[in-house]
Amino acid sequence: GGAAPGGDAYNRWVNDPGKVMAWMKKYNIRKMIDDSGGIVKIPNFLPTAVAEGALKVLESIPDNQWNATEAQRDQATNNIVHSFMSNKTAAGLPELTRAISMLSPGSLNTFSAGKYEQTDHIEPHDDRAYADVTMENGKVVQCSREIALIYYLTKDWKASYGGALIDVEGKTKLVPEFNSVVAFRIPRFHEVEPVRAPRPRYSIFGWFLLPGIRYPLWADESAAKAGFAAATAAGKRVL
Repeated sequence: GGAAPGGDAYNRWVNDPGKVMAWMKKYNIRKMIDDSGGIVKIPNFLPTAVAEGALKVLESIPDNQWNATEAQRDQATNNIVHSFMSNKTAAGLPELTRAISMLSPGSLNTFSAGKYEQTDHIEPHDDRAYADVTMENGKVVQCSREIALIYYLTKDWKASYGGALIDVEGKTKLVPEFNSVVAFRIPRFHEVEPVRAPRPRYSIFGWFLLPGIRYPLWADESAAKAGFAAATAAGKRVL
């Protein structure tokens, strides 16, 4: 029992499909990404009261409900060294990720809350991955990540705190900004700097997926490193 975290304005909005759809219709996410050279930043992504409620939802998740997300290098699955905490099911969270998924109605997707604390990071990688999705009829479909999306929900974050998204191909550093989204097409090399601040960095992160195998994964670490070097050399854009 008890009231859902996020507050009245948040809960009314995320549970009102008409309002969510009307708001999301102003974003043609694929066109925005392509018009910006493959990566786009969207400030003021949700109404301010909704963003405030979304932050409350993430802040209200108890420590023991955050799942450690850690991996060592494994080229077969394109895993890279990373360390952070995530949650998909906390009170008030599925409503938020469902609203975000309306950026691309009808697309398969997977979104989670993320919490980065001191030293948490992700090494350079390009987000290529396959995901098995169970459809409503029970059929399992192998999908490929198409678009990555991060919705930042930490206030007053400074570059000196670390935790910025480094866009390797654009040679840019994107410092988390409250109520902003960064989205890009996959594959695109990027990394998340280690967090240096003694405070958490909150976000919603995830992917829109396409059915089928849309690209090869790296054959081995040397191939991945060569791809990273090529992406670094090709980086020209400034966001």
